[in-house]
Amino acid sequence: HTELIVSESDLLNCLPKMPEVYDEPFSDSSQIPTFLVSQLTRQHVTVSLSGDGGDELFAGYHRYQVAEKIWLQNQNTPLVLRKWAAGVTHQIPTPVWNSLLGWMKAFYKPAQRGNSLGDKAKKWARLIAADSFDEFYLELISLWKDPSQLVLGSHEPDSVMMLRTRPYNQSQILRRMMLMDDLGYLPNDILTKVDRASMAVSLESRIPILDHRVIEFSSRIPQSMNVKNGRGKFPLRQILKKYVPDSLIDRPKMGFAAPIDVWLRGPLKDWANDLLSPERIQREGIFDSDMVESKWNQHRNNQGDCAWELWSLLMFQSWKDRYL
Repeated sequence: HTELIVSESDLLNCLPKMPEVYDEPFSDSSQIPTFLVSQLTRQHVTVSLSGDGGDELFAGYHRYQVAEKIWLQNQNTPLVLRKWAAGVTHQIPTPVWNSLLGWMKAFYKPAQRGNSLGDKAKKWARLIAADSFDEFYLELISLWKDPSQLVLGSHEPDSVMMLRTRPYNQSQILRRMMLMDDLGYLPNDILTKVDRASMAVSLESRIPILDHRVIEFSSRIPQSMNVKNGRGKFPLRQILKKYVPDSLIDRPKMGFAAPIDVWLRGPLKDWANDLLSPERIQREGIFDSDMVESKWNQHRNNQGDCAWELWSLLMFQSWKDRYL
């Protein structure tokens, strides 16, 4: 077991390399820790193993259980009432929601108390107003509600998230989310992130769990076997119990995302100010400057958490500076 503590200087030295590492506007914030871990690993070996794919193949993401539960609960309330409740929620400004719901933070883990409850309320409103499950899941995982409003003169292209396939029933919701991620999120984000970060430091990363035989096997497992007591990846956990102590298996799931919300208000604030300045955005004519300025002001003034949306803009701007 090896630990790497990332300092502010490590971050600032790593950031300018991202356009060259990914060669496109890639904006998963875990790209930075993935690159740093790849650097660390390359000091010891030339080939490494990655556990990517387990969550998508064996229902490991917490959002799967949450999304299924919320969607099924939604169906008990008429759509017209859900849309009305969503409209009322959107009318109340985010800072007001933060004040009204502030008491709830006492029940949050310390690491979560910086999250904007107002943003969560607005997100909830958009979810309950969804007409279909596909629309619901797309809203759940999207950074921008309507990208065509952000990018001037554009329309959002079709993707696996918006293509309608054969009808499915409520019992197939979990399987549908997993399929969407298998076809979209896994290859276009996770695998791209790891492959380019590792190859940038001449490290080969292999992913045994994505062997075609494992994928074929996972597709035949009933979902009742994947999820037990609200936790996914049950078959993998049972296998691990033969070799690893329970204390290392039965732990809370921990993501690999970077704390960009804090970074953008701290060491990266000047960098972001330059890339997102209204004068620059207007001059370049790619993004709606009012929308960008509104998001940036909300975030840097601590009136909402817009870090994920802003990171996608910043990675594009950083890439454009390097290549265009």
